[in-house]
Amino acid sequence: RLRRRLAFGEHCHDASRVVEADDLIGGELLLGEFLCADLAEPDEAEMMTQPPRSTREGLFSPRLLGLGFLQGLVVLAVVLAVFAVALWRGQGEEDARALSFTTLIVANLGLILSNRSWSRSMWTMLRVPNRALWWVVGGSLIFLTAVLYVPPIQRLFHFTTLHPGDLGICLACGLSSIMWFEVWKWLQRVRDMRRTS
Repeated sequence: RLRRRLAFGEHCHDASRVVEADDLIGGELLLGEFLCADLAEPDEAEMMTQPPRSTREGLFSPRLLGLGFLQGLVVLAVVLAVFAVALWRGQGEEDARALSFTTLIVANLGLILSNRSWSRSMWTMLRVPNRALWWVVGGSLIFLTAVLYVPPIQRLFHFTTLHPGDLGICLACGLSSIMWFEVWKWLQRVRDMRRTS
């Protein structure tokens, strides 16, 4: 009986460590599906002027896969940097975890908004109505608020409460992780305009 109790105690302790170690996966589980989802986005205006895709070409081109990989890599680098800087400043592990998790959610929402169109800017696309998108954004923000400010959920994730300044840092870092893609889209638009003129 004692062995069973000890084994059960170790199992419970390991389970809590799994939640502790994998709290960032919660953000990926929440938003990962939506990063690949169409979200019922209306077709882009110039779609009908492009030549059809070759039947020999795969569904995911090397360019698409490369850009997706680069987007994920930049987000990962920013999230790890937020975590490392928070620890370096002596904010504690729970603070660092809350900051990096919030940055991850903001960055993933930024990716969703930025990837709505590869020819128009994220700011232009905010004016294009999409009810499913706003359900995703709203649900994500409600989930984020719960894990940061509802004590039982906050304890489950081993987070601390973030203050307005902390949230500002997460917002700035999360959005900065996708700004390079907005610059890339702008450069593509400029190049296309020069070709047509």
